[in-house]
Amino acid sequence: MNSSMSLFHLWVDGGFVIQLTAIILLCMSVASWTVMVVKGNLIFKSKQQAKQLHDFWHSPDLNKALEALESSDQKMNPFKELALEGQNAMRHHRHTEKHLHDSLGLNDWITSSLRNAIDDAREKFGSGLIVLASIGSTAN
Repeated sequence: MNSSMSLFHLWVDGGFVIQLTAIILLCMSVASWTVMVVKGNLIFKSKQQAKQLHDFWHSPDLNKALEALESSDQKMNPFKELALEGQNAMRHHRHTEKHLHDSLGLNDWITSSLRNAIDDAREKFGSGLIVLASIGSTAN
């Protein structure tokens, strides 16, 4: 390899623009790999949590079903959060009076609450993807 073409010589002999471009590319690479590793880890954990759904649906009651979704080593369990949101929505609708949501039926109220919980979980899973999209579009 020609010594004038090495990265060291490019860095030393290159001007400010070349050095700044190299630093920006390095930062973008680190950011991309960080997002990919974090998202890959999140997907792996979610797949492990999804395996617990069989026990959830075959539990005799909701409390035992929620225990089936317990995982001490995992912070966010979207399946448990969704089940708890449905339980809270039902409890809230039945134990409050004279609110606007009283005009909605229980089914509509729970459906709306679950949709909001699904949107929140989707947002958590989608965070960081904007970084990848921005870096990918500037790379082209």
